[in-house]
Amino acid sequence: MNETLDPRVVRIPPGRCNERHKHAHESFFYVISGRGRVRVGDSLFEIGAGDMAFVPRWALHQTENTGAEEMVIIAITDYNLAAKACVGEYYDSAHRLKRDR
Repeated sequence: MNETLDPRVVRIPPGRCNERHKHAHESFFYVISGRGRVRVGDSLFEIGAGDMAFVPRWALHQTENTGAEEMVIIAITDYNLAAKACVGEYYDSAHRLKRDR
């Protein structure tokens, strides 16, 4: 099993958004600059520089830039590393939507 965090820089121009999508891994978004909204499932959250958002596995999500400048986000994909770093029943936590062990 691959156990790693995979960080990527995501840049979203003003007034634009990425496609609404989902995937089999969890993601953490840290906003470096700009402001906008992130939709996770049916919930919508305002985000700005210094904020962090969590996206559970299989959750439909989308990020939109509502500001006047480019929004820069570090998107960190969690490929099972958080499970190794947590103490307790991580896989039984409510935010896990699918057991993979």
